Amino acid sequence: MAIAPIGAASAQLVRFDQALPNIQATAETNAPQTSSFGDMLTNAVQHVNADQVAAREAVAGLASGENVDLHGTMIRLEKAEITLRAMTSVRDRMITAYEQIMNMAL
Repeated sequence: MAIAPIGAASAQLVRFDQALPNIQATAETNAPQTSSFGDMLTNAVQHVNADQVAAREAVAGLASGENVDLHGTMIRLEKAEITLRAMTSVRDRMITAYEQIMNMAL
């Protein structure tokens, strides 16, 4: 694995104020016009699943002895763990909110 010199890495950096208009334009064009809560939740679950599958494939490649980037594999594993933890937290809060609504006196 070759390590790039510091000068090459700093040449690839983009200034935040230059990247911000591009990010905003991309967000505006990719944003769905009408989105329900169910659609948003479905997309989040699919995103978590995709992260889990990517991590599993990276680990499988590493375990089989393929020429896989160890650093990238560890990043995928941590990303999958973080997204799963965040989704679990959202689920727990949704259940708590549902229970509170169901216990309201009418």
